[in-house]
Amino acid sequence: MTELHLQNNRVGGTIPSEIGQLGRLEELSLSDNQLSGRVPAELRQFSKLLTMDLENNRLERLSG
Repeated sequence: MTELHLQNNRVGGTIPSEIGQLGRLEELSLSDNQLSGRVPAELRQFSKLLTMDLENNRLERLSG
């Protein structure tokens, strides 16, 4: 499994669109940080993504 876990690390700013280059990602956890702004559309393109946790940030919700 390909995972990226950065929860509770005081990560701030926006999620960069370059995250889309992690196309094999199956699990993404960025919860409990200080992220803000829009969730990049590139996250919708992950065909293998099984779990994504963005809770407890200041992110705008995904729509559509």
